[in-house]
Amino acid sequence: MRDDALMSEQLMSEQERGLFAELATELLSNAQAETLIEEIVDSGMGGQVWSDPLALAALFETHGRYLAASPLLDYAALRPPAALAARLVLPGPGRMAAPARLDGDLVVVDGIVLAASAADAGASASASKSSGYALATRHDGVLLVGGAGLVRTPSPGFDPDLEVCTLRGSVERSAVTSVLDVDWDDLRTRLARALAFELLGIAAEATRRAVQHVGERQQFGRPLAAFQVVRHRLAEVEIARMGAWELASATDDTLPADTAVNLIKAAAGRAALAAVAQAQQVCGGMGFTAEFGLHRLVRRAYLLDSLLGGCEAAEVELGAQALSTGLVPQPLVAL
Repeated sequence: MRDDALMSEQLMSEQERGLFAELATELLSNAQAETLIEEIVDSGMGGQVWSDPLALAALFETHGRYLAASPLLDYAALRPPAALAARLVLPGPGRMAAPARLDGDLVVVDGIVLAASAADAGASASASKSSGYALATRHDGVLLVGGAGLVRTPSPGFDPDLEVCTLRGSVERSAVTSVLDVDWDDLRTRLARALAFELLGIAAEATRRAVQHVGERQQFGRPLAAFQVVRHRLAEVEIARMGAWELASATDDTLPADTAVNLIKAAAGRAALAAVAQAQQVCGGMGFTAEFGLHRLVRRAYLLDSLLGGCEAAEVELGAQALSTGLVPQPLVAL
C-alpha cells in the first residue's frame, strides 16, 4: 500500500491531529464541508493531511459519520493544485477499471462525479475554481480536460443526498490541457484508503445509534442491551470495524497495488455493510423509519462500498490471487 507522499511529507504531531479532528468535527457536523476544504487548502496543511494516515482517517471518518457530500475525495486523490482546477471522475458503481481510455485521437469517458453540484454552486472559492474534469486512464496518467463533448446526467439512484452524476462521451485528445504524473495504481490506492475510512465512519455512526437505541428500549422489562444476542451482534461489528481500521491505516510497500486495494476494500466494505445490517436488526421496525435516519447510513454505505468494485468483488479477487499464487497476503492472515 505504497504512496510516495507518505514518505516525503512530514506527519502531524499527536496534538496537531487532535486539533485537526476537532476542526473537522465542528465543520462537518454543521454541514460546512466546503469551508473545511478551504481551511485545509488555504492553511497550507494539505500536504500533511493527505500524507498522514491518521489525519486522513480522522477526516474521512468524520466525513462519513455526518454523511457529508463534498469534493473532499478529489483532494485526497488528486491533491492541490490539480483538485482546485478539476473534478475527479470515478469509475461507476461496481466497476474497477479506469473511467477513461484513449481510442486513437479521442479520450473516451464513462464514469461518475460525486457531489456534482459542489462545483456549480460556487459555495466556496475552492469549489468555484473547478472548471473541468480529471480523467484517470490505465496507462496514460490523469488527463485534465474541459467539459465540452461530455454529457453530465444526474443519477440520484440509491443515495440522492450524494448527488451522483454520470459523465459520458468523448473529447479530442488535443483538448487535454495537461497530464498529471499520477498512475492509476497510486490513484486507486489513495481512493481506496479514503473511501475505507469514510465507510468506517458510517459504521461507527450506525453502531452508535444502535447502542443508544438498545440501551433505551425495553423488552420483557429489560433493556434490549441486556440480551446477549444483541450484545454479541454489536460486539462483532465493532471488532470488524477496528480490524478494518488497522488495515486501512497501515502502509506496506511490498504489496502490489491490486492486492492493497482489494484488502482495504474487502475489510472496510464488509465491516460497514455488517454494521448497518446489524444496526437495522437490533433497532427493529424503528430502524426502517425515515424519522430514525438509519436508512441514510445504509444508502451511503452501499453506494460507497460499490466504488472501485464492492467488497464481495474484492474478496473474489483476493481468493483468485491466493489460488493462482499459493500465497496469502500477510495482512489478510492477521485479520
